[in-house]
Amino acid sequence: MKVLIYEHLTGGGFLGRSLPSGVLSEGFAMLGSTIADFKAAGSEVVTLLDPRIAILNPPLAADEVISPPSRSKLISVLRDLLVRVDVALIIAPETDGSLPDLVKEVEKVSKVISLNSSSKTILSVSDKMKVCDTLQSEGIRTPETRIIDLEGDIEKVLKVAYELDYPLVFKPVVGIGCCGLSVVMDETQVFDAVEKLMRESQARHFLIQSLVQGIAASVSLISDGERALPLSLNEQKVILAGPNSNSGYYGGAVPLYHPFREEALKAARKAVEAFCLRGYIGVDCLLTKKGPLVVEINPRVTTSYIGLRKVMNINLAQAMVAAASERNLPQNFSYAGCAIFSKMGTGRPSPEALREVYGMGEVAAPPLPIAEEEETCAIVVSHASTPEVAEKGLREIENRLRGLLPR
Repeated sequence: MKVLIYEHLTGGGFLGRSLPSGVLSEGFAMLGSTIADFKAAGSEVVTLLDPRIAILNPPLAADEVISPPSRSKLISVLRDLLVRVDVALIIAPETDGSLPDLVKEVEKVSKVISLNSSSKTILSVSDKMKVCDTLQSEGIRTPETRIIDLEGDIEKVLKVAYELDYPLVFKPVVGIGCCGLSVVMDETQVFDAVEKLMRESQARHFLIQSLVQGIAASVSLISDGERALPLSLNEQKVILAGPNSNSGYYGGAVPLYHPFREEALKAARKAVEAFCLRGYIGVDCLLTKKGPLVVEINPRVTTSYIGLRKVMNINLAQAMVAAASERNLPQNFSYAGCAIFSKMGTGRPSPEALREVYGMGEVAAPPLPIAEEEETCAIVVSHASTPEVAEKGLREIENRLRGLLPR
């Protein structure tokens, strides 16, 4: 079986644009992890790599790596590859329609098995307000949410914020990660939060949500398009900041054991089945004192994959193919220990140091020195029998990495 794996940030989707090191590290970690799993399953893998990354010769197990010459040529390169493969996996943000547009290209080639949800269903979950409305109609709890027009009167924004009551979260209707997101503590921060949304988001509308206290978590699932199977509850390390700072995702732990674990898995399964999603899906949630709240649905491979693959007794690549091609879901899976993964900011590595980092198996994403900023970003993974031992191992890996790289 020949598989095409395309990850948007590393594969050429940002040619001609800067590549922020934080999201670049997540993209590379997901690309490398999925390639490794398909190779372990006996597949032949072809992938695309931005020329700025390819010149650094990072460690990837793909049989064939192609660098698109320009952003304008990317789709034609993908089309040429799609007629040569049996299976395709697209990893891309929903922002600007990237994920649904790329999946449409896969859908045009009838012989190729798509491991993604259909482009239509991806569009349906890209709008966070529509997701909230649908989930609430299904009896799934979500944070209280309102939608606002960015071109409207600031007084209307203040009125809605007052009705919901502070503190609040302002975020784009369609977006990825923490782009444009702000925590707003009172009315003095509203104008700056709206300015940030207009600066970082191309959408006309944005959401105002009640800020709910709880543990940031996610559920990883495999779905065949009708039935969804929760695989794990995961902890997320997220920092939410005000309008004049950057919010961010910094890693996580798999699995997470929590008193509301079963309720969270059930809510995530119900959410995915409500939209008939297919493939590997991530559902973001908050574990509050009153139970889980579903915050967002990510219709694609998410960063938690890099931890989940370390602890599960099944090959996740094989599970995705079986769900898409045979509508078979995994049976009798289990976990072995705990995996913790973390982003780590570093200085720009020398060529010699970078080659040494490439040899560290615990580094899921090396600090690739192609971003404009001086600081680069790596992702490291520690797998051990218990969370405590995994955490200790993570600190040791980070210290080894710091010894190789400039501060």
